[in-house]
Amino acid sequence: MATYIISFRLEHDSNYSDRYTSVVNAIRREADGGSKWEEMTSMFILKSVKTADSIASSIYIGSSLDITKDAVLVVNASNGTFATRGKIEYPATLASLFTQDVNAFTGIFGT
Repeated sequence: MATYIISFRLEHDSNYSDRYTSVVNAIRREADGGSKWEEMTSMFILKSVKTADSIASSIYIGSSLDITKDAVLVVNASNGTFATRGKIEYPATLASLFTQDVNAFTGIFGT
């Protein structure tokens, strides 16, 4: 089972509240055993046996996330893999932070 960091950004518009609630509920459903940390506004930490890609897909499919204007990032803190859904403006910059040798989370979570 891996530890995942999930963050999201929603465009603030007339449907923001409904999308926020649906995305948060979809993320909560991904926590194996219900164990999660969600003290931040748009970031969760949870454990799951799924892959980053399958969690990102489940959140997208199971919520009202609008991929034309919203975004979700799922990072496997255990191995540095990640997946996104939605509007990512700088995907190459994001990907450059997750190399095989070093990634943005190695210093925080170890190797």
